[in-house]
Order: sequence, then C-alpha cells, then structure tokens
Amino acid sequence: MLTQNLILRSSLLITLGLAVGSCQKADPSFNLASSEELFTVSPLLIEAPQKIDVLWVVDNSGSMETSQTNLANNFSSFITNFTQKKYDYRIAVTTTDAYRERFNQSLAYKSLLIKTPDNESFFTPQTQNIEEQFIETIQVGINGSGDERAFQSIESVLNNAENQIFRRPDAYLAIIIVSDEDDFSHNASYSKDGQYADPSLITPQFYRDFLNSYAGENNFSVFSISILDEACRADLNTSYTGRKIAKRYHELVNLTGGVNSSLCSDFGDSLEFIADTIIEKRPPVTSYLLTKAPADDTLKVYIDKQAINEDSVDGFTFESSALTVTLHGSSARLIGEGGIIKISYQPKDPFTN
Repeated sequence: MLTQNLILRSSLLITLGLAVGSCQKADPSFNLASSEELFTVSPLLIEAPQKIDVLWVVDNSGSMETSQTNLANNFSSFITNFTQKKYDYRIAVTTTDAYRERFNQSLAYKSLLIKTPDNESFFTPQTQNIEEQFIETIQVGINGSGDERAFQSIESVLNNAENQIFRRPDAYLAIIIVSDEDDFSHNASYSKDGQYADPSLITPQFYRDFLNSYAGENNFSVFSISILDEACRADLNTSYTGRKIAKRYHELVNLTGGVNSSLCSDFGDSLEFIADTIIEKRPPVTSYLLTKAPADDTLKVYIDKQAINEDSVDGFTFESSALTVTLHGSSARLIGEGGIIKISYQPKDPFTN
C-alpha cells in the first residue's frame, strides 16, 4: 500500500482544454478563448476510509469449542488495526454447514449470516461494544454438521439474496475460514469425508473462479486458521480424533493470495498477521482536488501517459460535489514514486447550467 508521503511526492498535471468561444465573460479566470494551459500543482490528498468486507466461516462441528473460544478471546488482535486506521469495515459470520440449505429447504438450514446481539447481519465501525458482541457471535456452537463444507457455504451465503446487504462492490472481500477439518464440497447431500481422490469433489479452482466473478479480479483473498501439518493434527487429536490437515483449504488460500495460519499457533499472533495482510492487500484510494468543475463528459485521466478508465474498482471516479478525482485499485498502484498523473478536462462554463 502506498504511504501518504509517497503519494504526496507524485506530481499532478491538470490540462485545462479550453473550448473555442468568442464571448467575453466578466470573470477572466473562465476565458473560453481557444487555448490550452498546462501547469503543475501539488496534489492535495483527500483521505477516504478504506472499505473492507470480512466474512468469517467458522466450523461449528463438535470438536471446535476450544478453537472458537480462542478466536473470541483474541479478536482484539484482529480488529485493532482496522479501528486505528479508521477502516470502513463490515464483518459478518457464518458456519461451515451453511451449505445445507441447497439440499434441505427447512428454515433451520437457511444460509443466512448469523445475527449479532444487536440483531444486525454484520458489524461496522458504528457497532457499540464490538468486541463483546463479536465474542458472543463468533462462538457459533458445536452442534453443526460434521460434514464441513466451507467452500459451498461461502458460495451459498454470498449468493443468498437476503445477505446482499453485506457486500459492497467497491470493498475488498476477505474470507477467513476457521476449522480443524477439511472441505469436501460436492453436489450431493451425503458426505464424502476424506475422499480426496473422488472426481466429484468440486475443485478449489472452481471456487477461486467463483470469487473472482463475484468480487472482481484481485479484489478478494481467502485466509484459513486450520491444521497445517501432522504435528498440529496429532496434538489436537489427543482431545478429539478425526481432525485433518486442511489440504483443500490451503490450496484455495494459495490460489487467492491469502495466508494459512495454524490452529496450534498463538491465536493473537495469527489474527494480527491476517489483519495486517488484509490491510496490505486492500487497494489504495487516492483522491485529487481539481481547481475547476469539468464540463460533462470531458474528464480524462492518465498515469504516465496511460489512459485510465472510469471504474470504481481499478480506475477512477469523479465526485462532482467535492471536485475530487479518486484513483482505485490497480490504477492507484501505478502512481509509484515520481509517477505523473494528468487530468484533462474542459472547464464548465460557470454562466451556464
């Protein structure tokens, strides 16, 4: 992510293409004679809150009580950085058996986000006592299905129309799976637990492609807190046998550029590292203040002579009320130290509507 100092070292070139006109206006700063003015000004950075949507997918099977407690007790290690940096976050919770709605239409199996104590679908910076509420919400119980399918649950929850209020297209999507098992998603209701070679298992690549279509290229990552190796599995199996190294979870995490953390490591350290990684991956948002209002359909933005499309994910947006041009995602990353930003437009005639 670009630092503020780095952004402020960038140069902003604003080309004011003045239209042909013969009328003399009282305000000389809006002379519409045919000419072109090129000048350099210092960019004024307008800090905007970074948007991040976080979906926790928590294993609610019988062996997860201790892990849920550890997650709840260390949530402050996760949320602190988001709060200090004033991120605009939404944090929601679901379980690894949310997929069951597709095979059983009972209301008990609805793939809905778990309600907070305030009866909301997700937490925001405005949530009162967020740590206490998260602790209550994230402990989802241990009476869920032993056929854990985080992948299908993610798909079911994100596709459920009743959950659409959670997702913002211009926010970075981070999905965090917490489980002591692995995923065996397939298109039938019966379990295929442990059957890694079964060709009917839906591949991690399929879910990577689904998330790419859903959230946008480079606008999401999957993370896991799971069993990474045999030593951790053996340690946890002293209290409950049947746990697995999360091979398929790890594959999806690696495909999306996320981080795999261990259930056997310090939860505080793991949650802090995941939060820091999410923040680093969130595309920067850089805004520049224009000196005049552009006429309709005349605004063009270039970075080092490369034309930038108007797009809220990887291009630019213009806020007419604030006269700001904001760069997003991959376009903001192009700035770099010494990068040249040129904004070309025809000023709006102040004497016309």
